[in-house]
Amino acid sequence: MTSFANSLPPTNSNLYHYAGNSPVKYTDPDGRNDKTAYDEMKNNLYILQIKVNLPGKDPTTNTLSSSKVEQNNDGKLSVDGGHAFVTLIHIDKTTLEIEKNTFGLYPAAKDGIIKGSTVAGKIADDSNSYFDNSFSFTITKEGYNRALEYANYKKKNPPSYNLYINNCVDFCVDIADKAEVDLPDLPIGSSPSNFNKVLMLFTVLWSDNE
Repeated sequence: MTSFANSLPPTNSNLYHYAGNSPVKYTDPDGRNDKTAYDEMKNNLYILQIKVNLPGKDPTTNTLSSSKVEQNNDGKLSVDGGHAFVTLIHIDKTTLEIEKNTFGLYPAAKDGIIKGSTVAGKIADDSNSYFDNSFSFTITKEGYNRALEYANYKKKNPPSYNLYINNCVDFCVDIADKAEVDLPDLPIGSSPSNFNKVLMLFTVLWSDNE
């Protein structure tokens, strides 16, 4: 164990002493530097971004096309219904280092899904995925950590996927909840286009209340 008693206040060497004897005001994980919550906020920025790819958008030409819902001979659906995913960002203002983690829920199968059926899902890295709109929310460190832990857990233990009761939008709502972003109530299985409309209004109200 490294001792810092000679260079720090005497109370810091007391095993039962924590954060200048003021744990409500300060945090001090290693006994070397009492920090206020304000210091944490001043030096770090935590952001939740929700990104939406609207249905019928051609990502290569950035032009609108008709939304496609095709039923194959085996009863499976190929759906161009858009997509929603999340990015969690941590910016260290002192070092200017930026950490980004992006997650999106998909059906694990690549050949379409049976209408109304529940299939295996997967959490994919959507870092390079196309999106039309991005909605950003400043969140707390605690909210960031909870959301990141939840997303990584789901990546290792993928949830099921159902277009109507557990889709990409539902996953985004779950992440927002973990990050303490209280989105308006949405029907389960909402489409990305409806989600986009709700977010456009909600971000205006969110910014007004910050």
